[in-house]
Amino acid sequence: MGEFVIPGDLVAARRTFTRALEHCADIASHLPSGADIAEGRAEISGDQRDRLGDARERCRRLAEEMHTHPWWETVGDRHAAREALTHAATHDT
Repeated sequence: MGEFVIPGDLVAARRTFTRALEHCADIASHLPSGADIAEGRAEISGDQRDRLGDARERCRRLAEEMHTHPWWETVGDRHAAREALTHAATHDT
């Protein structure tokens, strides 16, 4: 994974994206189950819906920011580059 020189702003963006995904998962974990909603035993409040929608939109914007970074145009093997980015973002170097 040492073959790529990944820009610091891209590594930071990947870390921010991971935290945003975790935030979405946390919000979702506090929602009623799909079965309870389908059976009419529970519903998602407007506030819950808004919070999850906002969190998902933030994830979408961050993903777009990462995927349109100019660095991607400089790499040959995008799969390996993505793996290297993930590794760099999850391991202190």
